[in-house]
Amino acid sequence: MMFETNFAPLSRASRLWAWVLMLAALVFSPIYVYASGLPQPAHVVMLVAAVALIFLNLERCKNLLKGNVPGVLFLALVAVINAAYAVYYQDKGFIVGTVYWVYGYLLLLAVLCMARDEWVATWTARFILVALSLVIFAYVVGWGGYTWWPRYQYFFNGPNQLAYYAMCLFLVYVAVNRGKLSWDFYAAYALMIFVVITTGGRSAYLAVAPLVALVLWMSRKSLLKLILVLLISGLTSFIFEPLCLPAFKPGANGNQYVDCHVKPEPGTAESRFIAADTAIRMTDLSTEKEVTDHKSVHKQLLARGYLRFIESPQYLLYGAGQGRDERFGDVDGFVYEIHSSLMAVVFYYGVLGLLLFLAFVWKLFPVKQNLFFLTPLFVYGLFTYGLRTPYFWIALGFLALMPSLLTTSKAPVDD
Repeated sequence: MMFETNFAPLSRASRLWAWVLMLAALVFSPIYVYASGLPQPAHVVMLVAAVALIFLNLERCKNLLKGNVPGVLFLALVAVINAAYAVYYQDKGFIVGTVYWVYGYLLLLAVLCMARDEWVATWTARFILVALSLVIFAYVVGWGGYTWWPRYQYFFNGPNQLAYYAMCLFLVYVAVNRGKLSWDFYAAYALMIFVVITTGGRSAYLAVAPLVALVLWMSRKSLLKLILVLLISGLTSFIFEPLCLPAFKPGANGNQYVDCHVKPEPGTAESRFIAADTAIRMTDLSTEKEVTDHKSVHKQLLARGYLRFIESPQYLLYGAGQGRDERFGDVDGFVYEIHSSLMAVVFYYGVLGLLLFLAFVWKLFPVKQNLFFLTPLFVYGLFTYGLRTPYFWIALGFLALMPSLLTTSKAPVDD
């Protein structure tokens, strides 16, 4: 076992910084003030709180580092590869790639220091319910953005970020709730499903499938709760679009009021049929290489970086470094990083990097069954890069330290 069995309660100072970290991460970090890729105000607060927690629990952090050598080696490999390419190309952008990994690792260490504290778990659960409720409230009243109508993005810079945020928050809730099937648990589940639907993200829709399967498995001992899961999963999807929410459409100022009771023609810019629009984007894909539409399979593979493995296979051996993606061409004038979590790791850091990363995650979990709860995040990560977001590291930390979340649900439930 990597971690101590008996977890001593945190000191008052540690609990204060843990409270600040969770408040900033779960409630305020979706508020984007600057462009994507730049640190947001809440991210700075999270870093300060994480560093404070690490220093206040330095001995425990040292033990965590010693207990997971693959994680340390992976971080070192990232730093070496990116530094080498930064020198070769005289491009500091590679160093930014390393900074993101270090930032995520610091968040992970901080969470590992505090995850088992009951006081922290209680406040974390409250913050998650508040955060998801705020998203839905903002959606209904018309606050937030729509870069790609009708896909909602809250105050993020894109809808995929919102979907990933919602799924990560729910997984954290599962962890801090210790797999207990309380009514609050199902409230968090319903909120998460609703938020994900608003985003219209193909990656998110696919990732929700294993998440629903996990919740069904956890609820298997209670017929009432099985029915509840099916109702939440099904009815939320069916009644979402007829609600015709919100009564807004994109305008010059981002959101402009329109009559909610007038049904727009399908396919127009005013259409609110988010799930239907997403289904079309998932199925209406041309296989013709010459097609210029962004929906073509070739364009999607090119934009998401999958074709780089065919065009530049040498990087699978020693890694391409995480930066200067214009080396590999553009798609209709746009330069993309690899839109896949594991594929990005293997291309940017080579096969050795991928093996170290997987060994690092495996060793994090004393209870291997809990690895199943990472399935939604890795399904999402097949098509969208999610390892840069702080929510991944926070969810990873909370899930890693919990008792078996699948077997604890066998206990009697609160029907």
